[in-house]
Amino acid sequence: MNPATQQLPASYFAALHHGLVFVSEHCIVREDAAALYYVRKATDMYDREELDSTVAHYDSLAGVDGQLHMFLDDENDLYIAHPIFPSLKGTDIKNLTDAAGYDLGEEIAKATEAGHWVDYLWLNPASGREGNKNAWVIRHDGVIFASGYYTPDPGVEPPDWLDADPREYTVT
Repeated sequence: MNPATQQLPASYFAALHHGLVFVSEHCIVREDAAALYYVRKATDMYDREELDSTVAHYDSLAGVDGQLHMFLDDENDLYIAHPIFPSLKGTDIKNLTDAAGYDLGEEIAKATEAGHWVDYLWLNPASGREGNKNAWVIRHDGVIFASGYYTPDPGVEPPDWLDADPREYTVT
């Protein structure tokens, strides 16, 4: 079992040497498993600390974990947290469509305790380009918790700044 996700796959190697057992583990953390775990961490925080603390944490950059960020919608499907696009706060998620015309907000609003995946086009803040996003969404105690990851587009050149010296792209 992967200790982070409580799911497989994990590989172990064990060796007995001079009466001691040495064990090494290798867990494959896939992006979908990372998104599931990230959402579960948020619902656990909500259960421990309630809504206000959870919103405050995930509505800030402190709540961002790599490319994963959380967005939360209240029981009326209004955004209450989005650290990357704060202008969405207060808007009804059901009104969102992507560039291809897909009613992603309606699909997200269908979230249940069991959760489901929603795949759509969305602006990738890392690349500055629209890309395919896969989001895990659940409705927990009436609140929608959602996070996802972007799938790479093999036909798109990486941005110039990706492997550059940060000083070349830093604004004072």
